[in-house]
Amino acid sequence: LTALVCFLLLAEWLASVCRTVKSGRGYWKHTFIGRFFGWLGRNGTYIANNWKEAAANAKYVPKQLPKRAVLWVIGYLFLNTLLINLMVHMRGPVGTAILFLVLLVAFNLYVLARLVKYLRGLDEIIAASGTDTDVTVDGSGLPASLRTLAGNLTVTRETMDKAVEKAVQEERTRTELITNVTHDLKTPLTSLINYSDLLGRKAEAKELGDEESVQYIGVIHDQSEKLKRLIEDLLEASKVSAGNVQLHPMPLNLTELVNQAIAEFAPEMEKNGNEILFTDPDGKPLTQEHFVYADGQQTYRVLANLLSNAQKYSAPNTRIYASVSDGPATTLFELKNTSAEPLNISAEELMQRFVRGDRSRGETEGHGLGLSIARDLASLMGGSLRLDIDGDLFKAIVTLPKQ
Repeated sequence: LTALVCFLLLAEWLASVCRTVKSGRGYWKHTFIGRFFGWLGRNGTYIANNWKEAAANAKYVPKQLPKRAVLWVIGYLFLNTLLINLMVHMRGPVGTAILFLVLLVAFNLYVLARLVKYLRGLDEIIAASGTDTDVTVDGSGLPASLRTLAGNLTVTRETMDKAVEKAVQEERTRTELITNVTHDLKTPLTSLINYSDLLGRKAEAKELGDEESVQYIGVIHDQSEKLKRLIEDLLEASKVSAGNVQLHPMPLNLTELVNQAIAEFAPEMEKNGNEILFTDPDGKPLTQEHFVYADGQQTYRVLANLLSNAQKYSAPNTRIYASVSDGPATTLFELKNTSAEPLNISAEELMQRFVRGDRSRGETEGHGLGLSIARDLASLMGGSLRLDIDGDLFKAIVTLPKQ
């Protein structure tokens, strides 16, 4: 009977094979082995990727997380296995097995509490990273990895806030720059157009006298010079900001250079009743020579801008003090004067372009570029320009390297 059953099963199998082969559907792909290899072919890429990932995970060594974290995971698994085996296989009183059970539960509850605390801290950090408001993450009690992440988040937020503040300030400065340049260009151009038109109409009507023509031509000349200086300062400020200035540093006698600059501006200062005193820091007449390593032309421009600023904005009938002194590796030039107008502005703001201490425009010849240009030139030569304001006392300190 068994042989008959086996014969019938074999005959059925042979008949099935014949039908499959005759139909052209292929035989091997419908067998168990064929289906298995077909599945491997369809999912080969997925299996290979997962195999590579499994191999990479096996070689993983923590970089930011403490390396002992892996040991903690291994220790957790080992201790659980040990407690379960002791509870199940320990021969003795039932109380001993219950004790191991209590230890197992207590240990896992402790680990679970620590894990929940870790996840809660991570959740707070993720929430803080997705909001624009300042969120303080309490790092006490958190693992070192989360404390580091929270600290980096705070630093990143502060950096972003500073970048946004700087962008807003730059946009505001750009707007003010356009407004102020338009104002300073429009004023002399309006005068040039008006006086040129007036001069032309009077000449055409033959109503122009020699004295009147000289007056009009003088106004046109003064306004043209003012416009020329503004354009030159704008070009100079643009070149200096871009660092597009050719420097030829060499040893310079700063004492002599300051004397030359003072000689140029002293006559105009005296018209306003100002007297400039060039002394050492102790107030004695300066006789010692002080040297710097800088570009002569650009250093003179820095000195001239500061002296010009003092000449324009000093209170009448006051003294202006200039001094030169040596530092360890630098030489300092200091200029002090008393402002004619209240200095209701910070030193940082005063250093910006088109900003003047009296906050008014058109009353003086300056247009607020001199200090900015002087600062940038000093910086390009490896030095600095610092301003100090104390009431109406204005002080500028230029530092230049000795070598």
